Amino acid sequence: VHVAENSKGEIKGFNASAVVETVDAKGKDSKTSATWLNCYSFMSPDARGQGVWKKLFENQQESAVKDAENRGLKIGSFVTEAHGGAEAVFNSVDMCRGYFIDKNGVYHEAPYKQLPLTWNERTGNPASGAGVVPEHLMIKMTSGEKKISSQDFQEMMRGVYRYDNEWDKEDFTNQRAYNKHIGYLEKMEA
Repeated sequence: VHVAENSKGEIKGFNASAVVETVDAKGKDSKTSATWLNCYSFMSPDARGQGVWKKLFENQQESAVKDAENRGLKIGSFVTEAHGGAEAVFNSVDMCRGYFIDKNGVYHEAPYKQLPLTWNERTGNPASGAGVVPEHLMIKMTSGEKKISSQDFQEMMRGVYRYDNEWDKEDFTNQRAYNKHIGYLEKMEA
C-alpha cells in the first residue's frame, strides 16, 4: 500500500496492489513470471487533478518491479479492473482495455468479471450479497507491446483470480465446502 499525505500529514489518497505469480494451465505458480495487480485506488476529491494519483501509481509500479526482482520474478504486465468512470484515469498511465480478435478479424473486449470476494465458509458458495461484477480489464505490458499471447493472458488471469478470490482450505469448515469453492472458481475461469 502506498499512501499520499499532504504537508499536514492528512491522507489524501492511497493505492493498494500486489505482485501476483502467473499460473499455468496445470495450476502451478510460475517461479519467474508475474503480473502487477492494482487492487484499490482512492484519491480525496480535493486532491484530484493535481497529478498526485499518477505519481502515487507510478511509484507503486516501480516498487512492484523491485519487489518482484527480489523474489526472482519478472513482471510482464500491469493489470487493473475499472468501471467506466475510472477508465480515463487508467488511460492516463498508458493502461488500456484488453481486446481479442476473433477468427473473422473482429475485435471484442476481453470479457472480465470480478468474482465474489467473500465466501460462505460452511457451503463454499459466494457469501450472501457477494456476486459477480462486470468490469473493464485494463492492461499495460511492461515491454511496451500492445499485444499479449493467449497463453500469457490466460496465465496472467489465473494468477489474478487465484490471488483475488481463492480462499485457503483452512478458511472453510469442511472439505466439501472448500471443494465447492474451488469448483466455482475453476468454472468461472474457464
